[in-house]
Amino acid sequence: MAISLNGRSTASLFSRLPTRFFAPLASVSRERYWTVLVELLDRRFGPDAPMPPVQGYPVRVIQDDIAAMLEGMDYWDEDAESEDARPINDRARSVLNRLVDCGWLRHEQIGLVFTISMPRDALEFFTLLLDFASNRTLFAGGKVKTIRLALDNVMAEPKGDLLHEAASMTRSLLEYIRNICADVRDLSRDLQSQDSTAAYAQLFFTDLVVGKFIGDYGVLRTHDHPLAERAAIVRIAEELASRRDLYDRLLPWYVEHEGKGEVARGERALQRDLTRLMDMAHVDDYLDRLDTELNAAIRRANTYLAYAVRVHQHNEAVIDAALTRLLAGGDAPAPFGEGSLMGPGRLAEPRRQTAPRAPNKIRTTTMRPEERARLNLNRAAQARRSMTDLAFATLVRQKLGDAVSIDDTAFNGPDIRETLALQRLQRLASLAHSDSLAFRLQARSQARGFALICIDNRESEHALQSGARFRIEQPKRGKSNV
Repeated sequence: MAISLNGRSTASLFSRLPTRFFAPLASVSRERYWTVLVELLDRRFGPDAPMPPVQGYPVRVIQDDIAAMLEGMDYWDEDAESEDARPINDRARSVLNRLVDCGWLRHEQIGLVFTISMPRDALEFFTLLLDFASNRTLFAGGKVKTIRLALDNVMAEPKGDLLHEAASMTRSLLEYIRNICADVRDLSRDLQSQDSTAAYAQLFFTDLVVGKFIGDYGVLRTHDHPLAERAAIVRIAEELASRRDLYDRLLPWYVEHEGKGEVARGERALQRDLTRLMDMAHVDDYLDRLDTELNAAIRRANTYLAYAVRVHQHNEAVIDAALTRLLAGGDAPAPFGEGSLMGPGRLAEPRRQTAPRAPNKIRTTTMRPEERARLNLNRAAQARRSMTDLAFATLVRQKLGDAVSIDDTAFNGPDIRETLALQRLQRLASLAHSDSLAFRLQARSQARGFALICIDNRESEHALQSGARFRIEQPKRGKSNV
């Protein structure tokens, strides 16, 4: 089932997952349920486990696995007095039944044998949760090298599935790098919440300095790092978008698999993937922001550590002096007596309350009728020489009316708005005629409610100004507007 939000259809997560699927992970014993699911994935159903039987495991096998896990755990319901008296097999059966009821496991009867298996949707979703919880370090170099090799193969033999996979990897890589800044800020907050200097220093060096987020962060900007291939990736994507022979060989796969047989949907999917590959040009912006966040976090951490070291050094000097006098047999004052660390002379001056200054009176000026009239004329002239996107689309639709098509000569009236519309249409016609996919997408986004066709992109004289020659037609259903 899909939910419509503001006219846009969104996929529903709960159309694939059972209603009570998240109940075990939302209960009081969610940590224990998570541990049981992770162990079952490792032993029976995961990619590292042996190949499970086609019909599933016998119920006794899965129940014995859960019982073995429960022996090393605390009791799940600490408020129940009868929990201690329940046998381990009964508790394992209760856990198994709840996982089956909530949809994590499937209970089937084949003949006289009852089996347990994990549904495909539950297995895929749990694998995603496990990857998210593992928080593995990303090595950007391997991702970029894989994307470049995939695009080289696409250039040699255009295949839509290989291009789609390269675009998906590019999007995930850029999203990861872009979202790391939020992780750095979260880590800075974790550093501030540490109680001891030792814990602060350990978290600082292990997670922030060593490189928790990107394993090869220290060499990202070197010449021999694979990230230097980003310019080549963008160049290949632009060539795939501009070369019609390669574009036509990639389009059938997108029409069949992404467009479900519709040419327009297939073209949009192909252009979306090419745009994702071209977004690799923005990776430097993401890295600059990451550098800024990391440098700020490191400066704050260094300031805190330097302060903590200075404080401990001063305290140790006072303690050493007191111990020396005591060992020498003399009378020693208190190690932190008055004057050593704190005294009346070191206290700050009391805050002085000063009366707030009365604000000055607001000066008011009265405009003369001539000045007001001149101001209104300037505002009216400025409003007449500006045109919003809505006003532009409305004017073009009014000019087009019920006619099948009109050309640029229709915009030769004395109204300044027609001159502004003509100027914008000439610019959009030049963009639509460009070989760059980005320019064509920009022209398409601004031409709403009509089809704009460039007749001649050369500089042509017009009654009011020179520019590209174009024709405006009624929009066709299922076709592009540029």
